[in-house]
Amino acid sequence: NWLPAVEKVGPPDFTSVQLELFLPNGVPQQVMLRAVDDKGTPGVAAGPVPLAAPEGGVFRPITPTRVFDSRSSSGPLTPGQNVAIPTCSVGPCPPTFGAVTYNITVTDTQGAGFLSVVPTFGGPLGGQGNGSTINWSGPGQTIANATMVMTGSGSSITVYASGGSAQVIVDVMGYFLPDSVLPNGDVFIGVDPVRAYDSRTADGPLGSGGQRIVDVSAGGVVPPGATAVAYTLTETNTQGTGFLGVVPAGSSGPQVSTINWWQSGQTMANSSTVQVTNGKVVVAAGGSGATQFVVDILGYYAPEATTPSGKRFTPVLPTRAYDSRAGSAWSGPLTNGQSRTTTTAPPTLDGLLPIPPGASAAAFNLTITDTAGTGFLTATPGGTAVAPLASTINWFGPGQTWANGSQVAVTGDQMTTFAGG
Repeated sequence: NWLPAVEKVGPPDFTSVQLELFLPNGVPQQVMLRAVDDKGTPGVAAGPVPLAAPEGGVFRPITPTRVFDSRSSSGPLTPGQNVAIPTCSVGPCPPTFGAVTYNITVTDTQGAGFLSVVPTFGGPLGGQGNGSTINWSGPGQTIANATMVMTGSGSSITVYASGGSAQVIVDVMGYFLPDSVLPNGDVFIGVDPVRAYDSRTADGPLGSGGQRIVDVSAGGVVPPGATAVAYTLTETNTQGTGFLGVVPAGSSGPQVSTINWWQSGQTMANSSTVQVTNGKVVVAAGGSGATQFVVDILGYYAPEATTPSGKRFTPVLPTRAYDSRAGSAWSGPLTNGQSRTTTTAPPTLDGLLPIPPGASAAAFNLTITDTAGTGFLTATPGGTAVAPLASTINWFGPGQTWANGSQVAVTGDQMTTFAGG
């Protein structure tokens, strides 16, 4: 999205060129091409050519696969540094696609800082982008955030570091492709957040080396034919240090982590997507400590042929939709018991909408900062009157800055965020 002009420089004798144009999906556009010589003299523009970017892609979940670990390669990312990561360097995924769902983890953090994740592009799209993907607030932290992002050149994403330094790990859980490449892929059905499992009222805390099979059908909300679920995993009453990994039921055990903790008494959440087997997943614990955990369902994926009301995924460049710190009638912190309805389709600088009217769901990154006390936020479809029994992001003390990438069904291009705690 959405370049008013694209410059492609080549040798004087080149006869063809491939341009990467970023257009609103499904919206017809008129494009004209004009050659410019090495002195900047423009040639005659070719006649307009009608183009329309294809509709959004369908989904294919995979067993979580590690594609990058700075601890065994480049070393920690330092402020101002960036690294391009081919998201298909490892694992059973095709060489070219439009977006991935992934989990990014920072560990061995120094100072306070954040990472931004954007498609890998040169030129005007090679900058850091507008926003942070994952944050840390001090040394020695291990934090994960799962979200979705458009892929760029070479099916790569670029991670930019700001503030402090950190080791960085990236795991891929699935990818999005057009129908022409992936016939009868999976489409998404968003639901009002619903609780599927709570260890505090079921089996108790999960300790190091333990595994637990969890039914994520949520009493029939997720149908038997679902291939994957979008969910929020919340850890609470943590002890010591450790992590939880979530994989399809029947897998040998996680080679990746989904959520981490680094001290006792934490409550944190991470929203992700995981392939399911007969409506079940395995949650496994590692490290030295134990934790209670909660699983809330945000939606599910099912084959397009059996799910006519399902929705495809259209990636966009990361765009800030709302900031409570900005001056407006809706500015200022959200306090316990309050809710706030905000748009998921803000106009960009060129006036175009990154998310077109009529979208049924949005993938977003929710960041909390300047926290006071303890609490949580829950994101729901716009206009929801009563907060559901679920949380999207949590904090456990003052002065924290955390992020959680999630998905939400939207109503009228809006989402409502409730505050609790």
